[in-house]
Amino acid sequence: MTFPKSVADVASAQQVTPQVELLLTVISNEHSRKEIQESLKLSDRNNFSENYLKPALDLKVIEMTIPDKPQSSKQQYRLTALGKSLLK
Repeated sequence: MTFPKSVADVASAQQVTPQVELLLTVISNEHSRKEIQESLKLSDRNNFSENYLKPALDLKVIEMTIPDKPQSSKQQYRLTALGKSLLK
């Protein structure tokens, strides 16, 4: 998967890592952390959170469905408009 050169502009000083690119490819609708992590075949929750989930949230390519309760057991994640545009 190749992303357009405009990705660098979107992320300002931050860069879209290969991990974030991979994360974007497995999100099609709303998914729990566990579902995304299993889709990526990652067993270490800390590694997933630090290297995939948090950077994607910081870049605003994914968003929480319940942003007021980040630790909610019902928390799910979905692509933002920006995230969707990067996949085209």
